[in-house]
Amino acid sequence: MKIPSFFSFLVLMLFVSIASAQNNVTIKGKITNPADTKVTFTITKGEMGEPENITINLDKTNSFAFATKIGDMARMNFNHGTENSINWWILEPNDEVSMTFDSKNFYPSLKFEGKNAEKFNYYVADYIETDVKRKWGEQVQKNTELPIEKQFAYLDTIMDLKLGVLEKYKNKVSSMFYEVWKADIKGMVNSYRFTPVYMEKRKNKDFGLFSLSADQRKFMNDMPAQNDTTFKAFLFRSYLSSVFYMVYQEMDKLSGNKGWSAEKFKALRKAFYKDKFLELTMALDAHSNIGYAGLTPESQKEYDSFLKDYPESQYKTELEKIVEKMKAYSVGKPAIPFTLKNEKGVEVQLQDFKNKVVYLDFWASWCGPCIQEMKASKPVKEHFKDNKDLVFLYISVDEKAEDWKKAMEKHEVNGVNLWAEQAWQDPVTRAYNIQGIPKYYLIDGEGKFNDANPPRASQNEGRDLIVVLEKALATLKK
Repeated sequence: MKIPSFFSFLVLMLFVSIASAQNNVTIKGKITNPADTKVTFTITKGEMGEPENITINLDKTNSFAFATKIGDMARMNFNHGTENSINWWILEPNDEVSMTFDSKNFYPSLKFEGKNAEKFNYYVADYIETDVKRKWGEQVQKNTELPIEKQFAYLDTIMDLKLGVLEKYKNKVSSMFYEVWKADIKGMVNSYRFTPVYMEKRKNKDFGLFSLSADQRKFMNDMPAQNDTTFKAFLFRSYLSSVFYMVYQEMDKLSGNKGWSAEKFKALRKAFYKDKFLELTMALDAHSNIGYAGLTPESQKEYDSFLKDYPESQYKTELEKIVEKMKAYSVGKPAIPFTLKNEKGVEVQLQDFKNKVVYLDFWASWCGPCIQEMKASKPVKEHFKDNKDLVFLYISVDEKAEDWKKAMEKHEVNGVNLWAEQAWQDPVTRAYNIQGIPKYYLIDGEGKFNDANPPRASQNEGRDLIVVLEKALATLKK
């Protein structure tokens, strides 16, 4: 049956209306001298959960269109080629803009028009004033050789400059954006003050946050309060996390560096964080510990404690998801098969080590703790040097093969060495839920998980790991 053209038009209009109702953010763009055939948007809509990655192919006119639906706020990353990127920009409902740029001259040519375009143009103005003209990130790195007071003085000038640019746009952007991004500016710039503190601490282990003079610590008194608005400031929350752990280190030092009980550590967090900040911090810790260590008695206890404190938490669903996900790595579950290339380019499969115990180590050349654990594992390897049934299998998440190979040789990473070519986005990295490194798994002779969080080699001089490995070897069927 042939549908009348007018009816078809109504159906089309209804479809467009429904689609429009589903989305409240639209970004269109046109690129001059494109560096690639596509653009990528990464949208983070909440404090927990996976960001959304959307890749859009350019059309014949080198244009693209992107639309999504958000709540009261979201964060956006944008990439085109290797040189053109936007990070952590704030999206609000009803943002409807068109962007144009030349990929050979990204920020100086970047312009926005449309509804709420001034917010996006503010970001461009801020970048040009501080990153292009001042190259402040590079200067901060150069300043690390200077005394702390001079490093802090430079950061003061950058803070004033960034807040000054924001102030010019105060009446052109929403009040929420102004307050959230102001908190983010303070969190971002002040986070750079911790670097010289850590560097000094390497020279003098007794040095810490409270070793600074009162004048040097004044930035801590000029930070926003913890409230519902500043809670949306991602960079401010990150800053608070750094301050908290520095405060903890100072208090632990005063108590003799003996380490705190879980209850005492939790009490300190409750004293430091307020309301939503505290709930999120507790949820993130529980999520991270389950995701990293698996469902151990300790992580299960922390999870149960969080649900007891926050039975109606908005993060409950995400925590339930990670608990369910980590069940796949429980003892006795099949290890996820993979195929990767070794340093000679030869493909190696997990299946190749059937009837052997595999100690799986995810690492990278830039990961200091990874390298330290490898050094600590030498006595463990020496203990098992004549045992052909134990395989030390290393998977590098380095982005560059040459970095992996150089580190492998420099640090004498002896064993089976493989490379996850796509780093954090590699199928094996994602399959094994690698959220941080070093990360270890123990796989038995039947290709099943024996332990999702075996002891580190540095624990008890390797003796704890040796016991676990010997127990796993004892299960092999001869």
